[in-house]
Amino acid sequence: MAVSNLTDVIAIAACRDQSFAVRSNGTVYAWGRGDEGRLGLGTNVSDRSSATLIPGLTNIVSVAAGTRHALALQNDGTLWAWGANSGGLLCADSEADILSSPVLALFLADTDFDDLPDYWERVYYGGVASVTGESDSDVDFMSARQEYAWGSCPTNADSNADGLFDYFAWDLGLDPLKVVTTNADADA
Repeated sequence: MAVSNLTDVIAIAACRDQSFAVRSNGTVYAWGRGDEGRLGLGTNVSDRSSATLIPGLTNIVSVAAGTRHALALQNDGTLWAWGANSGGLLCADSEADILSSPVLALFLADTDFDDLPDYWERVYYGGVASVTGESDSDVDFMSARQEYAWGSCPTNADSNADGLFDYFAWDLGLDPLKVVTTNADADA
């Protein structure tokens, strides 16, 4: 079945309730279920049965669809994300649970050009440009760039003081930036 109003499609992505197409001019179209920002069309969007242009995305070469979110890759390597952002899933500079329009995904952005992703620098160092790729803050003879490449924690941080180093928390699929409360804590 052909999707009306779409020609020159170079990439497509779909997942359960939403679909996306990238045209040769670098624009992205979405259709399907509209809640939770999953179409990238803004707030209070109803379901779309026909392909609708996602505003603000240009020079896109590829798109990927998750269950409740999507990603679009620009020709310069910039990654855009939208949809459900629970637990910071989209690595955007936002704590909002829903990102209804495309935002820069910071886990790949490197605005200070030190070969370390900005998101990683924010998690472990509290900000971008507060460390260089050659820094060795935990004196383990591995540079920050090497720590990142190994998926290790350069500061052995325990951001939420739960007794679990952040890099272990990430490996377990937990968010080390959220404070964990147990029933014992509540009873105290």
